Amino acid sequence: MPLELQLLSFMRGVRNVAILDGGHEKWVREGRPVSTDIITLRQSLYRGALNEAIFVSKEYVLSKVSLKDRETVIVDARTPEVYFGIEVEPWAHVLGHIPGAKNLPAPWLLNEDWTFRSMSVLSAIASNIVGGDKEEIIVYCGIGGYASLLWYALHEMLGYANVKIFDGAWQEWVGKELRGPIAIYVWE
Repeated sequence: MPLELQLLSFMRGVRNVAILDGGHEKWVREGRPVSTDIITLRQSLYRGALNEAIFVSKEYVLSKVSLKDRETVIVDARTPEVYFGIEVEPWAHVLGHIPGAKNLPAPWLLNEDWTFRSMSVLSAIASNIVGGDKEEIIVYCGIGGYASLLWYALHEMLGYANVKIFDGAWQEWVGKELRGPIAIYVWE
């Protein structure tokens, strides 16, 4: 199961979810057992509940930006080129980032083989960009995938207590209805 699906399953209330650090490719490279047997699945009913405490709305983020809330850190998980405004993503044709947001690119959390970097490296990256455990940390990206990876690293691996995801992401932020303010060509 791709990392994004595993993270979303976890956020939907599924408690027995494992993340295969390095994915299937690493598993195979290490010579671990794999099967090509066709599995017949049995249908079952699962009544999961979305952990709504993890997610915040565009209006909520707008209020934090307009108040310049110092106890809230907003973190953009996109690449530096997209955050700064040099490149645009295909799903949101507007350059820049949410004003006041810091940039911690989700790809920086992973090694080339898709394993997580060491805890000491992750901790150093997070503390230098995010700072210590704040009252609240809001992560976002372009459409949601990178933000879930950053949420997992900050909350589950590094123990930051109050990490939220703006799941509407940059795509919703620059949407036609109630477009949020934009910062461009600036590191914050």
